[in-house]
Amino acid sequence: MIFDKIHQFNFPTTIRFGAGAVKELPAYLAKNNLKAPLIVTDPTIAQLPFFKNIVADLKAKNISVEVFSDIHKNPVKSDVYKGTDAWGSTQRDSIVGIGGGAALDVARAIVLRVNHREDLFKYDDLIGGDVYVTNEVPHFITIPTTSGTGSEVGRSAIIADDETHQKKNPVFTQINGADCFCRSGVNYGFTSFHYCCYRDGCFNTQYGSLPGQKFSSHV
Repeated sequence: MIFDKIHQFNFPTTIRFGAGAVKELPAYLAKNNLKAPLIVTDPTIAQLPFFKNIVADLKAKNISVEVFSDIHKNPVKSDVYKGTDAWGSTQRDSIVGIGGGAALDVARAIVLRVNHREDLFKYDDLIGGDVYVTNEVPHFITIPTTSGTGSEVGRSAIIADDETHQKKNPVFTQINGADCFCRSGVNYGFTSFHYCCYRDGCFNTQYGSLPGQKFSSHV
């Protein structure tokens, strides 16, 4: 595959894959009349240049950006609740998850909780909680920074209880089947493979490696 061109795949999620596809994010949001995304990431990624470039590109197109990065390395329920509060208090209209598994899991769980306000773990996929997912979910976009897991297109999150640390899998079934746009490229400085995609509620950028992060490269 030639990575300096943008390709399209359907799984059934539509995936746009190629170097520079992340630059399509502002236009994608504008096309869908989305003007105020909540960007969910972790504290480390929030300080990295590539993240700041994404935020700058959005602001340059007069898109209001609110960043939520107050999450744990192993996300817990209170992370999700705080993120949902940030969604409501700043009047957001979409959610963009940028990062590895932790950030994407919190972002997905916030997407669920926005319109499903019973205890988060009631929606645990492992105990049939998907039957309680009956309301619409916000437009969701993912930008993964680790390759190989496919978490950017998963329908459930892994969130732990704050006290017992037992992990649950809250699910939002509407997440599947949306559009995804991905970008790939090789960062020779970090010997990384990265791509991004965004979907009908999801935009993803995936980096095979970032400083201090575990990664697997697929070339």
